[in-house]
Amino acid sequence: MKLKDFLSGIPYAGWVVIYTALCWGMFASILGVVTPELKKELGNFQDMGLLMATWAAGSVVGAIQGGRLAGKFSARPLFISYMSFTAFALLIIVVANDFWLMAFGFFMASFFEAALLTLGHGILALVYQDPVVRARTLSLVDVAYSSGHL
Repeated sequence: MKLKDFLSGIPYAGWVVIYTALCWGMFASILGVVTPELKKELGNFQDMGLLMATWAAGSVVGAIQGGRLAGKFSARPLFISYMSFTAFALLIIVVANDFWLMAFGFFMASFFEAALLTLGHGILALVYQDPVVRARTLSLVDVAYSSGHL
């Protein structure tokens, strides 16, 4: 299958998932850039470690819950909800003037983004019955995430 044919055959939902992965990669890159300033502002490594642990915990719980809820609800409302809650969580992180509010924002952002990526991967796995095309599409999502880092 030629690349042009493959790309033109990706459904709209696939492009939404790819765009989501691209944005998530960009946010992760931005987080890496501001981490030294954030560490200075926090004043110690322990709080920075707690934020990263909060981020990891949110990702784990979000991936589990995202998969569970994907089987119960329609994909479109879930996508919209997850994206809205992620944007709200990022707003909390930006305006937080308290460590615990920022930690809550970190947890919620990672929770909803992991749920969103889990939902997206699940939908793409259902869309493509051919394992080769499914693997290529899911790999394209990972390429989008990595491109977001660039």
